[in-house]
Formats: sequence, C-alpha cells, structure tokens
Amino acid sequence: MSVLFLEATQENCTDRITFRSQKSGRIDDNHDSLRKRFDVFYNETMGNYTNLEKITKVIRINSDDDKETVFGRITVELDKLFGVKKIEI
Repeated sequence: MSVLFLEATQENCTDRITFRSQKSGRIDDNHDSLRKRFDVFYNETMGNYTNLEKITKVIRINSDDDKETVFGRITVELDKLFGVKKIEI
C-alpha cells in the first residue's frame, strides 16, 4: 500500500479555490471558509499523514504547477510504483 500526497502552498490553493468560486457559484469558497478549512487540515488531518508515513510509503508530489506538469509527476511516480517500463521506439 502507498499513499499519493499532493502538496501545494496555501497561497496556491487559495488562488485556485477563489478562481473556482467565480465559475461554480459556491458560497463557501470565501476567505473565511478557506481559513477554517486550512486550520482543520493542519490541526486534524496532518496528524493522520504523519501516522501514515510510519506505516506505509508516502509519495509526495509538488502540485503547485499546472495540471499537465502535475499529471506528469504523478504518472512518473505511479509508473515506478507499479514497475511500468517505458519502451523506446
């Protein structure tokens, strides 16, 4: 078992969610709600992450870049995990 952990800065997450809220109409995508979500994540969820590192492999992926770059990073890590070999033609 392994865990894929996508990391992004709080600033980048805020920018993405703020952008999403402009199109989605979600009223909970505001700065007060985001601050609360980040607090819950850091105070409650990160403890689970720390425990996971003790019992399984955690693959950390920087996800601050564009989705194509992040997808490429994920693909590389999953290929390593599942032993996929690239065939050169």
